[in-house]
Amino acid sequence: MSTSGIRDKECFQLTLNDIDLTNNRIYIRCDATHTQKVGQERIVFITDSAKYSLVKYIQKNKNRKLFNESTLTRSFNKAPLRMKDLRKWFSQNWSRNNGSDIAKHLLMGHSLNNDVDAMHYCSLTEDELHKIYNKVIEN
Repeated sequence: MSTSGIRDKECFQLTLNDIDLTNNRIYIRCDATHTQKVGQERIVFITDSAKYSLVKYIQKNKNRKLFNESTLTRSFNKAPLRMKDLRKWFSQNWSRNNGSDIAKHLLMGHSLNNDVDAMHYCSLTEDELHKIYNKVIEN
């Protein structure tokens, strides 16, 4: 969550089919079983170190739901931070590294309704967004 900016509810809904480990991408879907805050699907990216951890996690938890809500929530109950703090860290880190606000909004699934530039003039392909992500996060 800290390298992708996804919401905790989005994390709980992920399946193995949503994760593309070859390209370090996670597909946040919006359908009958996947609900989103703003109702739009998007693609987010993860770092190589997050991918490594995810691969180890998947191998260890083969027969379980990918990210069980009650298990993760319990894990964070005694932790000095909340799951929400991971998304917050992503946002703050992005800004500290001078990342584009429009790219951050797209990655985090924020509504672009109040940003005329983002809505009408700025269009980024998946590959362009991935290049921006790598430049900012791997900085």
